[in-house]
Amino acid sequence: MSNLVDRIQLSLNRANLSWSKSATTIGLSAQAASKWKKGQIGKETLEKLAKLTKVDYGWLATGEGEMNYCTDITKMHGYQEVEQWDDNTPLDDDEIPIPFYKELAFACGHGAVNPDIHSEHRKLRMGKHTLKNLNIDKNNAFAATAKDDSMSPYIQDGDTICIDKGRTQIKDGRIFAIRHGELFLCKRLYRLPDGGVRIVSDNQAEYPEQIVRKSEIEQGDFEVIGWVWNVSRLERW
Repeated sequence: MSNLVDRIQLSLNRANLSWSKSATTIGLSAQAASKWKKGQIGKETLEKLAKLTKVDYGWLATGEGEMNYCTDITKMHGYQEVEQWDDNTPLDDDEIPIPFYKELAFACGHGAVNPDIHSEHRKLRMGKHTLKNLNIDKNNAFAATAKDDSMSPYIQDGDTICIDKGRTQIKDGRIFAIRHGELFLCKRLYRLPDGGVRIVSDNQAEYPEQIVRKSEIEQGDFEVIGWVWNVSRLERW
């Protein structure tokens, strides 16, 4: 199938999504989809659509390869499988360890209160080239656990998320690990003209968006911990 619009339509059909619903799910206006129907869609938006509908980005963008409708998230474009590592596991030459705070839960639902993590010594091994390509300082990278289902299907309960503490400036529509009051969350963020922030879940039917006022930010009730740059999942029998 060589027509981009036809491939988008097929992807939406497989995911049981309308054009307007898919647009609002990834943080755009419903009217944005009208441009897609004319073939006017940017690379970043197309990547979000591929992840939302669980199809291969290369196929969606070019028509080459297989549609690859995946249930295994580790085979989807933009996802990287990560392995747990300890002091007895030798690293390959192209790998580095990053801290893995398994008990540090960032809720994708209504929020999680985090435990003391100072006793955590687990590591995840990551490819040096991955961090280099994303321009992430290894000292700013760490991994934690996602909790609940409000970011489904992009992030599921129990997924491992990798976070870059060096990127805290909000880029609209990106997913960030945040602290709101005493709760730790993993959400899409959008800046507001008055200095506030919109907190948006992918599963908007069950988790309505929240607004953080500028005054709350100034009082220290809201903090962007870092950008979520990788999601990893293990399939269970």
